[in-house]
Amino acid sequence: MGLVQTRYFEVTGLDDRNVASAADVAKLLRVAADNVLIRDITTTDLYRFRTLRRRHQIVNTNRLLKSRWCEVNCGKTGFILESGYCLATWVRARGKDMIAVVLGAPTNATRFADVVRLIQHAEAPAGT
Repeated sequence: MGLVQTRYFEVTGLDDRNVASAADVAKLLRVAADNVLIRDITTTDLYRFRTLRRRHQIVNTNRLLKSRWCEVNCGKTGFILESGYCLATWVRARGKDMIAVVLGAPTNATRFADVVRLIQHAEAPAGT
């Protein structure tokens, strides 16, 4: 995948030794979006599934799913104390596909506001 600034020590994402650059997270998101199941789960408000022992549900915390100005193609929110609030998302806005990654935001609201600003900046004509 060409992830040159990424180290994983375990699979949950909760170990503070797991590190990745925003560029590597964007690459990983592109690969994840190729998987239809991952894309479906990450673009649904509530995903339900059943294992042999019980039923499960995953509530999606990506506020951009409710946005009227963009369509989320794939995304992942995250939070641990060591890295703060994070958001990697692939959106389609005004006919353009864009990936935005915010790592280490101080609040939940900030991560979404920062992604919106990144997307709006990418949409703006050159030189503005």
